[in-house]
Amino acid sequence: MIELSPVDRVEGTAISLRGNNIDTDRIIPARYLREITFEGLGPHAFEDDRRALNGAHPLDDPRFAGAGERREHKAELDRLVRDWARTRTRQEIWDAVRDLGYFGAPVLSKAEVLDDTHIKARNAFIERDHPSAGPTTLLAPWIHMSQTPASIRDDAPAIGQHTDEVLGGLLGLTEAELEDLRAAGAIR
Repeated sequence: MIELSPVDRVEGTAISLRGNNIDTDRIIPARYLREITFEGLGPHAFEDDRRALNGAHPLDDPRFAGAGERREHKAELDRLVRDWARTRTRQEIWDAVRDLGYFGAPVLSKAEVLDDTHIKARNAFIERDHPSAGPTTLLAPWIHMSQTPASIRDDAPAIGQHTDEVLGGLLGLTEAELEDLRAAGAIR
């Protein structure tokens, strides 16, 4: 008979994120917005805002006039960027830096991903009614081929659903051995 010990405890650190509308602004703190830099930007950076502020824009400050000056006063510029970013939504920040030619994208919450028009148009997610979990949203196969379409044909198995099949059919355990393992609490 195979000796298996039941798993009765799992230890470690976990973070519970309940619901499907996780606020990524809280998960990815503003301190990471320091990665938005003004290195290499020419004299036209934030030109509309600068014109509207009539010389009162931070980039009109001689300390930030060119790349060398911005490097020299990087700590102060980082503070100004962080202060600016704290008063704006993620979308407002993205719109501002995108207009500068910044290549990237904002991090979306799960709810925003599920609601994204491009993602919906690609049928990136499907709804399944799982026998034990109930209605579930799943990531659909990403590769779309006309002659060999991929699909999800079955639900994730319940715990122990294929135990007899694997241990008995594939590994050759007898019905009595399976019952012994069940009685010991090693399998379901």
